[in-house]
Amino acid sequence: MIKKYLIISLLCTFLGFSQFNPSAPWMQNVNTAKPGRATIDEQVEAFNHYWSTRDKNVRGSGHKPFMRWEYHWRNYADNQGYIMSSDDFWEVWRQKNNQK
Repeated sequence: MIKKYLIISLLCTFLGFSQFNPSAPWMQNVNTAKPGRATIDEQVEAFNHYWSTRDKNVRGSGHKPFMRWEYHWRNYADNQGYIMSSDDFWEVWRQKNNQK
């Protein structure tokens, strides 16, 4: 039983890491305000610029997964547009529990 849970958790981990590719072709021309860190709007702008001359309907092109990624992570961006890190989430969770 434990072996099954381990396999499932490893599979979920691999699938989670495969959803975002920082070396994607549209990430080469991202203009960032902070070195090594781009806002979600900067990433979407670079994505739209990359796909303006390409066919989005080609199977396996990566257009739909990016759109899903954007839809999901748009809700987790801070006021400045940066995607919150796991440490930020942890800190917010601790603050919420301390208020109780």
